[in-house]
Amino acid sequence: MVEKKIIWTEKAKNSLFLILDFYEIQNGNNIYSEKLFSELIEKSNLLANYTFLGKKTEYLEIRELVIDRNSLFYTETKDTINIILVWDNRRNPSECYNLLKNK
Repeated sequence: MVEKKIIWTEKAKNSLFLILDFYEIQNGNNIYSEKLFSELIEKSNLLANYTFLGKKTEYLEIRELVIDRNSLFYTETKDTINIILVWDNRRNPSECYNLLKNK
């Protein structure tokens, strides 16, 4: 099995940093944000070898990997895993779906 390259879209990077910034402000420090960042990166790197860890979504080409209270949404090609969005699952799901439709 050939390891796929992980590519983070700008939308995914922005959504990740919004979540991390929220927790840093909420907690008054970056301890939880750093822990969450490490966990999300570690799990996303697993996708390089195990592309089917995430479940299929209603958008056929998009898969979702749930990590604690967050989801990584991604697509795959022959050589890459494209992370398209990081979502805090406590937020309004219709906003998530709108972002996914406009990937």
